[in-house]
Amino acid sequence: MQHWQVCVGVPLAPSSEFLSSFGFSETAIGILGPGLMVIFFLTRILIRKPQVLKVDVRRLVLYISVGVVGVVGVLGSTWCYAVALSKGVPLGVTSILTFLNYFIVVLFSRIIWKNKITPIKIVSGIATIIGIAFILNVFGTLAAPAEGLFWMAIVVLSFAGGFLLCKYAVDLGYDYDAYLMYTNLFAVIILSFINPPWAVVSEIQINVGVHGIPAVMAILGFGLIPMVSSYYFLMTAYSYLEAPLVIIMYSLDPVVASILGFLIFGQSLVPFQIFGIFLVLAALVWLQLTERALERKQFREHQDPVKMIVT
Repeated sequence: MQHWQVCVGVPLAPSSEFLSSFGFSETAIGILGPGLMVIFFLTRILIRKPQVLKVDVRRLVLYISVGVVGVVGVLGSTWCYAVALSKGVPLGVTSILTFLNYFIVVLFSRIIWKNKITPIKIVSGIATIIGIAFILNVFGTLAAPAEGLFWMAIVVLSFAGGFLLCKYAVDLGYDYDAYLMYTNLFAVIILSFINPPWAVVSEIQINVGVHGIPAVMAILGFGLIPMVSSYYFLMTAYSYLEAPLVIIMYSLDPVVASILGFLIFGQSLVPFQIFGIFLVLAALVWLQLTERALERKQFREHQDPVKMIVT
């Protein structure tokens, strides 16, 4: 029977907002994230298992592809977000539409890995979307023009493609550290054409000079918590869970963001947002407990000699 793991993601939005408060630009934060990933995982590899740095052509092609697709997906998604917003799609609606990538992952997981599409997965996904709608307070702003929805469809597909590629790499048995180091390395190389590393280093020097130790702690916290930890746990979760069960945990993003916004940034939480938080959490717990019970049932049936066919 599979081990049951819970994949908890730390949202990047509050962390990015925190770094911005120290004077870091969006482009600097964009390259700082993968850059810190490269430094951490390269150091870890050199200390523990330098042999994984040597890769065959097949793996190298995959690493480059994931790095390129990741950057193009992020940049493309950002651009499509901007276009969708300019075409009249409300900000809260774009966040909800983005989560629709979960249903695409459910469908392709059935096609690629033969994972079952169960009513529980569908109902949990719908309940989660409703909960996010309450958290973001989008009611009354759900109308969106067709042209804006077209660009949001591209965003949804790019996210789904990235998640499926990650699951594919895990299934091939690639080393997590090497995968995360190489893919982020190629991402840094591509992003360097937009914002050179020396410009980022200059920003670090200036902001650390102005803010001192708190700025250093903010950089280290950004690197270790939302970047290194969350992506490593994501890879680990993929090795134990079906892709949809991992992806749906990303609905915790607005939940954690709302709670951190309330605790750290003093943002308000009104009753219907609290209801949305509880609805999302209830949907996730229900899905996990039900899937786990189904796993155990299938395991017992497989082990029961009475129900086994003897040839």
